[in-house]
Amino acid sequence: MSEMPQVKSEEPLEAWRSSLSGSIRSKVDQLRAELETSKQHRKGLEQEVSIACAGLQEARDDRARLEEEVLPLTEAATLLQSELKAEGLKAITQYKASQGFESGLVKMGQVSYEFGYRVAVERFRAKYLNSTVEENLFAELPEDANMKMDLCQPFDDSATLEN
Repeated sequence: MSEMPQVKSEEPLEAWRSSLSGSIRSKVDQLRAELETSKQHRKGLEQEVSIACAGLQEARDDRARLEEEVLPLTEAATLLQSELKAEGLKAITQYKASQGFESGLVKMGQVSYEFGYRVAVERFRAKYLNSTVEENLFAELPEDANMKMDLCQPFDDSATLEN
């Protein structure tokens, strides 16, 4: 341990005491200033925390509200999807029962037949260069334009065998 110097008179002790109290006072003043700065900083941080807590609570409220809104919308979307699927199946069934669908199938058969005919004619021409095909069965002829036909004629695609 350090020993305090022995002073013979009261005056140096008084000077030492006053210098010591001056340095202590300056240190106390410095610590008080730091304490005040820390208090102000703490108040600022507390305000930021309260603002952040309010924002968090607002976000939680918004989330709860949106979740409440999403559930009925999801149910409505599911209902609409099932209705749309049912309507789509009804529309397909109605279209397949219509005359347009049946005539479309007939036309598709005619197109494939016509295409097959054209392929066969081209193969014939390639194989027999000197021969000619006189008539294109699918060419539109002016005398056919005035021909009256029943539009509701049923399509008969059965193969007839002749002996």
